[in-house]
Formats: sequence, structure tokens, C-alpha cells
Amino acid sequence: MKKRMLSLLLCAVMTIGTLSGCGSKTEKEEKTTEALGNDAEGEVTEVKIWHDGDENIMQTIADCANEKLAEDNIKVTFEKKSGLTDQLQLYGNDESNGPDMYLYAHDSLGTFAEMGILAPITDVISEDVMADLLPMTVEAGNYKDTQYLMPVYYETLLFMYNKAKWDGEVPETTEGLYDYMAAHTDVDAGTYALVNQHSTAYNVAPFINGFGGYIIDKDANPGLNTQETKDAIAYNKKFAELEADGDYNTVTALFNEGQAAAIIGGPWLVSGIKAA
Repeated sequence: MKKRMLSLLLCAVMTIGTLSGCGSKTEKEEKTTEALGNDAEGEVTEVKIWHDGDENIMQTIADCANEKLAEDNIKVTFEKKSGLTDQLQLYGNDESNGPDMYLYAHDSLGTFAEMGILAPITDVISEDVMADLLPMTVEAGNYKDTQYLMPVYYETLLFMYNKAKWDGEVPETTEGLYDYMAAHTDVDAGTYALVNQHSTAYNVAPFINGFGGYIIDKDANPGLNTQETKDAIAYNKKFAELEADGDYNTVTALFNEGQAAAIIGGPWLVSGIKAA
């Protein structure tokens, strides 16, 4: 009987596809397929996974996983969903219409766990499978001392620039970057050296962390009133004055349309940048 669960990852099955390619099973992987397998011999277990990622990447993973799992009568299907958080909140416990697992960012974990639509990932894999992974990525999938998620990868902010628009070398320091921005930005003309979502906590966090401040710590204590955080926000402010209004759509459009030479953003922008 198929075990119902939602998870960030198709357990070791996904790990096979993303980390080690298709090949022979290990003992741990065999335990995972046992957990996902069937009671009736010959019956195919279909595992439906929701995601909001690149469909070509997901299909590559699915092809590899299905090749690996064919002998265990397990079939993996990825379905792309827009507004995945809303979809999971709506259908998370709907056995007919909801997913068995999901591949998504970890920042909704607490909400989903409190709603009761998640099962611990440790129901199907041993925690030692994650022993060699980056500790911070494993911790991100832990809520109230229960490991719900298994990381596939992690994303962070990038500095991306248009070589046709950038003049000379990219500065190696933030002060050098600011000097470049001051010399190559014309706010009145709507042209910018660099654009950034400068008023979004996620985008300001590099400054805050760099100054030794924090937004909220692991014990849920706010850090916005610490001197380090105040100093970081003041430092960020001078950059913000040269970075348009900081709205996601605005800064993305300015860069993609060639009115900004560089942008700070995540890898989720790359497909749009390539298309532009």
C-alpha cells in the first residue's frame, strides 16, 4: 500500500537522480524503495510530486529515477504548479487531488507542519543519509526537533551583470561598487549601474549578516534593534538611493531591458535573463 506523505524530496530516489546519476542500488536506497513499494507483487506504485521548478530539470530527474525504480514497480511523476504554497495549503491532505511529495523551498515548512500535511522524512529514510550534507541545509528542514525535509540544493543571491553594459572590471569591494554606482547611475534618466530589492529582508540580509547583525535568531529573538543591524541598514541605505525603487518587477525589468548594467538576485532570474 502506498505510504502517504509530503516531502521536499523523493527521499533517496531523488538523491540518486540529482547527486549520483543512475546506477546500482545501495542498501540505504533499497530500504527507501521498500518504504515506497507495493504490497501486491506487480502492482505499480505511482508517486506524484509537485514542484515549481524548471520542467526540463524535473523531467531529467524523473527519467533517471524511473529507470532506477522500474524493477521495484515505482513510477515517479512530476507536476508543475503555480502558486505552490497556496496549492499545498488547499490540497495538502486531499488524497485524490493532492501530491504524495513536493519539491519546494523550505520557508513554508512551519506552516505546513502545523497544518498537519507533512510526515517526517525519517519515516522513509534514516537520518544518517544526510550526514555528509551541509548542516545548515539539513537544519532548514527541521521543525520542532522533527526532520521533515531533505535538501536537494540551496540557493543564494548572485551579482549578475551585462558585459555589454558594464564599464571595466567588477569591483572587488562594496565600497568600490558604490563608487562605480555613483559614477554610472543617472536616476533622472532611469539608468542604473546596479539594481536590487534593497528594501526586502532577504536582499538586505547579506549586509546585516556581514555586519554581525541578525533579523531573528534561532530562539526567535528579533535582532533589528541591535547596533550591528542598525549599522548595516544605514550602510545599505546609501546603495538603495542608487538602485531604483526596489520592487521585484521593477528591478527585473530594468535589468532585462538594458537600463541597468547589473542586478542582485537569485538564480530563479536566470531563465528570464537568458530569454532577454
